Amino acid sequence: MAFAEKYQRHALTLVLSALLACDGLDAESLHQKLVDPYRWNADIPHERDTNSVFLMTAIDDDPQKPYSCRFRTDDHEFDYSLRWSSFSKDQFAELINRATGRVQTRIELHQVGPVWFVSLPTFNLQEPVQVDAMRALLGELDQVAGKLRDAPWVVLDVRGNSGGNSGWGREVAEKLFGKKVVAGIEGRFDWTVDWRVSNANAATLREYAAQSEKHRQIADARYRRKLADEIEKAAAEGKTYVRRASPARFASDATTGRSPFKGRVYLLTDHTCASACLDFADIARRFPGVVHIGLPTSADSIYIDNTGHVLPSNQGMFSWSLKVYRNRIRSNNEWYEPDIAWPGGPMTDAAVASWVQTLTP
Repeated sequence: MAFAEKYQRHALTLVLSALLACDGLDAESLHQKLVDPYRWNADIPHERDTNSVFLMTAIDDDPQKPYSCRFRTDDHEFDYSLRWSSFSKDQFAELINRATGRVQTRIELHQVGPVWFVSLPTFNLQEPVQVDAMRALLGELDQVAGKLRDAPWVVLDVRGNSGGNSGWGREVAEKLFGKKVVAGIEGRFDWTVDWRVSNANAATLREYAAQSEKHRQIADARYRRKLADEIEKAAAEGKTYVRRASPARFASDATTGRSPFKGRVYLLTDHTCASACLDFADIARRFPGVVHIGLPTSADSIYIDNTGHVLPSNQGMFSWSLKVYRNRIRSNNEWYEPDIAWPGGPMTDAAVASWVQTLTP
């Protein structure tokens, strides 16, 4: 018990301390050496601080990991010898989420007082339980549409959502604002893409198609299989790309109409939002009456739909993109700044619910 209490006191002291240096390198130099080259995209400057939590993580047997560090509290400086432990992938993810203050939510519709949350923490639905949760949410959005549209506050919550299949975001958007409105918004975008031709990429698309079919995303599965056929044909002809041109644009009054919601609707983001989450934000930010709140999003390249293979060492991955956007609504590595910034502190449901009730249009 004495050891446990002593260890807890040390852990608390470390949490409340500032890191000064490790093994003779100051904290900034450590960050530049151990984090920046591997974890941070310099084109997204606001993500640097978020990725600083990886300073105290390392691959097993990494010779660069620090061992002796100096910290400062309010009243003194002290040295501390680090003891490293191995964790599973899931344990590691949980610790990183705690360190960054990221609140893990479930795919669901729920209330905190008078505030409704449409919680969408991921569009990367790999497990049957995730697909079931999304299908349940889509069904519930139908059932309670009247209540939602009469609610004083509705939060479209994508905290922690790093992307996945953008088709899920589109289905949610259509449930909230209707297919006509979503089509009117998307019809103003230029979706022209070039798909890189290779038989391996075609095989990857067929794998994605099988997964979409399993998840009852029939239109998505059909699209991917047809595209795989085109890529294989192009490969046989020695071509480099298969172009999918954007369909003809059309004018629509849907994007300038009034919101079907009587109350205030907010899109809530944190620094995680990328890929399919940004595709959802492309639409949601253009919904009539929706206000973007929270933290700046992440960003992504115009080269997207990534695949890859784990290296033989099992300590890295080689990945590449299947396609490139030619005229995307967002530029390369362009993020979204919220209309109203999060004031700070843990972004819990309760804190968000209290905050949105104080916001003025």
